[in-house]
Amino acid sequence: MAESIMHKKFRVFSERISEMSGSPVAFAVSVGIFLVWLATGPYFDWSETHHKVLDMMLALMPFWMVFILQATQNRDSEIVEAKLDELLIAIKDAREDLVGIQRHPEKEVEIVR
Repeated sequence: MAESIMHKKFRVFSERISEMSGSPVAFAVSVGIFLVWLATGPYFDWSETHHKVLDMMLALMPFWMVFILQATQNRDSEIVEAKLDELLIAIKDAREDLVGIQRHPEKEVEIVR
C-alpha cells in the first residue's frame, strides 16, 4: 500500500516530535518556559491576560501531543504485530490462525483464547 506524501510527512514529524518530547531537554525547556512565565508575573501584575497565556499553553500542548504520540504508538504497534506474525509463520508448530488475529472481530479472538 503506497503511503501518501502527507502520511509520510506526518509520520516523520510525529516520530521526531515523539523522540524530542521524551528527552531531558524537552523537560528542561518546559520548566524554563514556566519559570519565565512565573518571573514575568509581577511585571504584568499577574493580569488576566498573563494567566490566559499559561492556560492556553496548558490546553493546547497536551491536545496536540495526544495526536502525535498516538500516531507513533500506532506505528510501533503495527511493527511489533508484523514481527510477531513473521515469527508465527517461521515456526513450524505455531498456530497459523493467530497470524493477523488483531484484524479479526472480538468474538473470533475470544474463541481463539
